[in-house]
Amino acid sequence: MAISLDSLVTKANPKPPIILVHGLHGLGKTSFGAAAPNPVGLFTEDGLGKLEFPHFPKAETFSDIMDAIGVLYNDEHEFKTLVFDSLDHFEALVWAETCSRNGWRTIEQPDFGKGYNAALVVWTEFFDGIAALRNDRGMIIYLIAHTAIVKSKSPDTEPFDVYDVKLHESGKGVGAKPLAKELADCIFYMGQRTSVVENKSDKSMRGGGLGPRTLFTERRPANKAKNRYGLPPEIPVGEVDKMADTWDGILEYVFN
Repeated sequence: MAISLDSLVTKANPKPPIILVHGLHGLGKTSFGAAAPNPVGLFTEDGLGKLEFPHFPKAETFSDIMDAIGVLYNDEHEFKTLVFDSLDHFEALVWAETCSRNGWRTIEQPDFGKGYNAALVVWTEFFDGIAALRNDRGMIIYLIAHTAIVKSKSPDTEPFDVYDVKLHESGKGVGAKPLAKELADCIFYMGQRTSVVENKSDKSMRGGGLGPRTLFTERRPANKAKNRYGLPPEIPVGEVDKMADTWDGILEYVFN
């Protein structure tokens, strides 16, 4: 392709987003995915409950996942969103595939973390596959993960606890977690604000209740999050019958 000043553009043509949502169990991460435009599910765990929308049989191996991605890439269909549930359960399948390829009993059999490093090759195959669905088939990618409480370290503060994506990361910042975060256009933390009230008799503090389910779209001291679209810092998830409207609002920011 010839490059000249005539090839300059001021605004890129937006692609469908890759969204990673993490949160505690039972908050409605899968329900929210089911409300996305024309969803199809790809699951590594039993999390559907009473939800009804098209989905592949539960994946038992890494090959099952890649075969399903291949079908969505090669076959004609009307699906617009891949709902993947969940990354942290899938990690066990990635490790099993890595061990099978290398003749290891466990991912920790090789010394010095070499097993986890080898797993990144397998992870990259998966991430390349879902990126191709986004780039070539125009699909929104909605990735679900559970949340872990980890220590956040900063040169200018004392370590503190934070909600983060529940994926492996070495002490040197290498692992599936940073790969997933780099790929995602958005990382949302789905949570509820907890109110705290003071017991007047002894001045102790106790939980006073939970607020509505919310997508936190920016990094806060309490959670890891990001977005590339200038979304509001907090987006109410809404009840199940309103979740499609929430999706419409998010995609309005992405494509306009």
